[in-house]
Amino acid sequence: MTFSLIYTAPDGQRIRFTMSNYPALSVQLARSMAEQLYSEVKLGGDPQRQKQTARTIKPIPKLGDFIDQQYSLWYQTQFKALKIRSTFNQFSFIYSKPINTITGRQIEQWRGRLHKEGLSPATSNR
Repeated sequence: MTFSLIYTAPDGQRIRFTMSNYPALSVQLARSMAEQLYSEVKLGGDPQRQKQTARTIKPIPKLGDFIDQQYSLWYQTQFKALKIRSTFNQFSFIYSKPINTITGRQIEQWRGRLHKEGLSPATSNR
């Protein structure tokens, strides 16, 4: 037995939203869940489309995850493997941030700090 809610979306289309199967969801819990979903629909929401959208959105990786899982594989084929950790340790201040939150200003501040320490601009670009 499957618990589902049939409702009319804001665009007029009739949609079936499947909540769960019987052993995993009790009747009382299914009723309360259906009431919440129905109130959301009445307020203009569309739970089925929200569920579909949530499936298609991929989480944005953190810089450290991207470097470890994707970039370092390419880097190892292009450069000496012994230099990998020392190269990426420079980015420890932004390693745990999602890629889309890293700003150009943060990178420029980092480069400015390197220049104050005596590193030439050409070296920091590399």
